[in-house]
Amino acid sequence: MQFVALLYDGISQRFVRVEAQDEKAFFSTLDKQYPCYVCLWHSLEAAAEMTSVPQQV
Repeated sequence: MQFVALLYDGISQRFVRVEAQDEKAFFSTLDKQYPCYVCLWHSLEAAAEMTSVPQQV
C-alpha cells in the first residue's frame, strides 16, 4: 500500500509518499526518516495495478 502525507518539520512543509504494509508501518517509517515532524495530513493512496506489457523484439 502506498501512503501519502503532508509533514511539517518546524521549518517547511513536505509532501511524502511511503510504501508500507499498514498504517503502523507507515508511521514507523516516518519516525525513522524524520526524527522531528508533525503530520498535518495523511491518506492511503489507491495503487494502480501493474500489468504485464508484451515487449517487441
